[in-house]
Amino acid sequence: MKNTIRLTDRFIRSVKPAAKVIDYPDKIQTGLSLRVWPSGKNTWSVRYWRAGKSVRTAAGQWPEVTLAEAREIAAEARRAKRRGQDPREVIKPPEVEADENRTLKSVASEWLTDQRARRRRSAALRYRLLELHVFDRFGDKAIEDITRTDIADLLVSLRDQKGLGSQVNRVHTVLSGIFTLALNKGLLEAHPMARMPRWVEESERGTLLTLDELVSLWRAAEGVRSISGGIVRLLILLVCRREEVAGMRWVELDLEDAKWKLPGQRTKSKRDRTIPLSPTALQIIQAQPRGRGAYVFSATGGKKPFAGWRRAAELLRKEAALSVDWTFHDIRRAVVTIMGDDLRVSEETVARILDHSERARRGVTATYDKSKRIATVADALSAWERLLLGAVKGSDNVVSLPTERSKVEAAGWTG
Repeated sequence: MKNTIRLTDRFIRSVKPAAKVIDYPDKIQTGLSLRVWPSGKNTWSVRYWRAGKSVRTAAGQWPEVTLAEAREIAAEARRAKRRGQDPREVIKPPEVEADENRTLKSVASEWLTDQRARRRRSAALRYRLLELHVFDRFGDKAIEDITRTDIADLLVSLRDQKGLGSQVNRVHTVLSGIFTLALNKGLLEAHPMARMPRWVEESERGTLLTLDELVSLWRAAEGVRSISGGIVRLLILLVCRREEVAGMRWVELDLEDAKWKLPGQRTKSKRDRTIPLSPTALQIIQAQPRGRGAYVFSATGGKKPFAGWRRAAELLRKEAALSVDWTFHDIRRAVVTIMGDDLRVSEETVARILDHSERARRGVTATYDKSKRIATVADALSAWERLLLGAVKGSDNVVSLPTERSKVEAAGWTG
């Protein structure tokens, strides 16, 4: 435990905030601490033992609660404990006028701004979950007054009364992020959702598209006379995330060298990537009209990136008429599975194609070996392209990667 200090009004006025929360236990009153937040706010807390565990309870904010009042609150809490009472019943600092900037709704608005600044594209959709399921319950409640029980009751009711499934866990995640922001801003003494379990068990998504189903999607995309047809086919060829392909910029492309240099600020891993472009991928890109704007796939002459994924999915579901329910993310899973099973692409190369963490796949070796294995990735993507297009044209020959590499080199494309 941190050494105690004889707290005085002069010390409290002079103490400086640091980069993290600092507690100053009082030497005069056992259990009382002054908590100094990075924001400059000072609060009181009382610590005591209950059922064999150390418990900390907020006791107000300085200077609304003075040093003398905080000591009396802590002393009364100790007396209550000796009487067999719950100390929390007596730790009730004087009421402070409610601040509308500290409601859940206001902090959620700050969270949304923060998420957008971090380029989190799903932020608006997640905020919508709050509007649908949370704000009517305690959106106008002060965030420090929302208890763990309140949150648990909400999530259970969403599961049992509203019959929601995985959306309950999405609400859990958004609320946890908002409370984390509030904690970092000094609005909370403790995170009310710490170690709170999720209330709905989720199984791994089971849709695994076959090569024949991917061929049907490809043919359907070929028949769509819009940006959707090209961007979906490129998604199938490059196995990228849809946000990465939608945001492709002309300046990122080296068409002469057949490479797409994707900057780290646009990747989930936050690392720069170089993605080799196969001949068919180049054809799809070069077929896009070169507007005055920056984006390759755009309905506004390049001024804004492609955003028609929902419409594209509707078109392809109708045209392809697959017997399974599918999403664009299922394409990534299906392609790399075929790469591993049918083309004998190594697990490490698959991880590179998916842009997964190097430390996760290679351990400490990644600290020393910085090679991006561009040629190896190019081989795998080329093998996949030939297998796919062969199936589209009616050929059912499966070509393994070693054989495919010789064909690629003979054609003069090495990535």
